[in-house]
Amino acid sequence: MTSNFTKSNLNLPNHPCQNLESGLAVGQVVKSIEYTYFLYYDYAHAKHFSARKRDQHYFPCSKELQTKKFECSYVGVKDEKRSIIEEKREDWKVTRFVMEHNHKMVETDQVYLFRSSCNLSNAQKSTLEATVLAAIKKLDTYQILVDLGGIKYPPK
Repeated sequence: MTSNFTKSNLNLPNHPCQNLESGLAVGQVVKSIEYTYFLYYDYAHAKHFSARKRDQHYFPCSKELQTKKFECSYVGVKDEKRSIIEEKREDWKVTRFVMEHNHKMVETDQVYLFRSSCNLSNAQKSTLEATVLAAIKKLDTYQILVDLGGIKYPPK
């Protein structure tokens, strides 16, 4: 079963870092993989690092997801991986959460450049699809999104 979750339809509150950390603490039961995904990416954004999905494992002879990992995108520069792993039993549960980094974090004004910080709403996606079908140039498409208030951090 696949679920289509977006940040907007999960109704995630804007958490301070402490609330995000407590939501990702080891042993914490989480609502769903999708909820955890957005929670982790919000945490990464708040702490000024970029996050990515890593690998996932399934139960043998089944398509049922057993574990899912997320990590800092600078994983190659760190001594220890920074990831969350959820295990499927009856609920999803955080089994590992490493908070330390051995690399420099980016400046606050550069966080919007992270791929993991770029989210489009369904309305923005449909606008982009419509402009592609109408053969509108990329620059004009960008201007349409800016005019509609859809681009949060336009380049300076």
